[in-house]
Amino acid sequence: MCKYEHYGNCDPATKDQEYCIFHKPDKNEDEAREFYRKFLRKFKPRREKIKVYDLGETVEVERLVFEDDVDCRGYVFPVIPIFYVDFPLEYAIFKGKASFWRTVFKERTWISLSKEISFKGAKFKEVDFSEAIFEGMADFSNAEFKGIVRFHKTKFNGWRANFSEAVFIGELDFSWAVFNDVDFSRAVFKGLVNFNWAKFRGRVDFSWTVFEGDLESIPNREHYYQAKSITFLEGDVNFSGTVFEEQAHFSRTKFKGKANFWRAEFKEANFLETIFEKDVNFSEAVFSGEENFYVIITRNFWRVAALNKKLNFSKTIFKGMANFERTVFNIKTIFKEVKFEREAHFKWAEFKRDVRFETTVFKGDADFSGATFGSVADFTSNESLEKNWFYGNLNFSSVNFRTINIDLPSECFGYPQAEAEACRVQRISYEKEGKKDEADRMFVRERRALRRARRLEAREELKKAKGLKSKIVAAGTLLKTYTSSAVEYTLADFTCKYGTDWMRPILLWVIIVMVFFPSLYLIVGVENSGYQLVSLQVGNSTKILSLIFLSVLLLIFLFVYINQVNIYSINKRMYRIILSA
Repeated sequence: MCKYEHYGNCDPATKDQEYCIFHKPDKNEDEAREFYRKFLRKFKPRREKIKVYDLGETVEVERLVFEDDVDCRGYVFPVIPIFYVDFPLEYAIFKGKASFWRTVFKERTWISLSKEISFKGAKFKEVDFSEAIFEGMADFSNAEFKGIVRFHKTKFNGWRANFSEAVFIGELDFSWAVFNDVDFSRAVFKGLVNFNWAKFRGRVDFSWTVFEGDLESIPNREHYYQAKSITFLEGDVNFSGTVFEEQAHFSRTKFKGKANFWRAEFKEANFLETIFEKDVNFSEAVFSGEENFYVIITRNFWRVAALNKKLNFSKTIFKGMANFERTVFNIKTIFKEVKFEREAHFKWAEFKRDVRFETTVFKGDADFSGATFGSVADFTSNESLEKNWFYGNLNFSSVNFRTINIDLPSECFGYPQAEAEACRVQRISYEKEGKKDEADRMFVRERRALRRARRLEAREELKKAKGLKSKIVAAGTLLKTYTSSAVEYTLADFTCKYGTDWMRPILLWVIIVMVFFPSLYLIVGVENSGYQLVSLQVGNSTKILSLIFLSVLLLIFLFVYINQVNIYSINKRMYRIILSA
């Protein structure tokens, strides 16, 4: 009795054996011919000839049309003998449900005169390949899947799985699937896509794939193949826990639904010109890499090329919230010309190599709190016409870094608080590098930005105030803020640039003594008509006023000059005393 009799799909003529002809693991060439003859006799597909566009030309092919359900659970498909070519599964149509659960598709050997099963251009109404094993190449290029499609725990053990230009309309499940090289380039997905805990052991290509699109807007397949237009995919995509052991290419891919890469692992990833239209989650993902090589086979020669191990998000657009919390970047990371249109979270992320945010736009808040930059973090631009823009708030609290470059002009920041935060971390970085003058410059910019931030906050409170009492309180706060800001500017900024410019108070002192005092003497009155310094007769009140003014001026000068060594303690302690007084 066949060991798989309980499936209910055995061959009646051979089911009394250990394995029927359908479930027998190893078949010779004669048994392979018998398998395909009985397969056609069992499911009775009709044949039809169609014209298809393939490799740049239109050709006529024959295909099979299965009108009823096809139950191939546990079947072992041998390679097709080359002299038995009357089994055209390419471009086949399965109008009923098709089950290939735990089916095995054998691999042809290099010396055998046979070919492997191919589902190229096939159309499925609803199909289940769960726990199936493809020992050779799995070709689903240009195939069309409708309804629920399951590849749960499917093993693609062959050198390549080809889903290029395939169309998935409905729910797609690749959870726990195992791939070597896999190609999803220009594929069409419309529905929920699940790659939970899938494992990619080879190269992964999602180039020119668009997640969540309008299927009706796709041109006809012939024009679509020629123009190599972008394809569409509809629904959320889930790569949580997915392992990409080699290259993962998502270049020019559009994710219109939510994209989840939580705890995904990448050796090398390419997100060039990718668009995320909704929220994307890279939290706790790991990007790492080591020096590998690949071989490019061209028409006349072989070329060995070294891979530049880096993570490239250049020209990527994040239209939803971008979440990189606790993500580990073990390789060089590039965010060139990236647009974050909502919040960007890099909390507790770890960049172990260089990271570049060149010409990057943050339209929402950018949160780097607790992040670690093990090497150089560059937020500047090498292009004179393009600059980084921080439209929202910026947070670098509790950040650890070796060197950071975020010395950007004020017009790059939408809020003064963001500029103050950038100047703060840049000042610390300059101090670590021993660039004291640059650190002083950043400190002055930081204090000026904080002044503007306080004024802006007070104005916003007045705008939001409702009711007479709250408006009076907000107006008082605004007046107090502007007064303290003016006092701070006069005593701290104008006089000595917050203690960073020791020449300014000396020049001011000299100017006041040489210009102000003679003018003061002339204004308050001089008894003698001739102006001689030794013969000036000043009243007692004038002497007292001059003495007080000179004393205050000398105290300010001594206060700034003596404490020049520690300008930051001046800001935190002494300036507060002056402003509060």
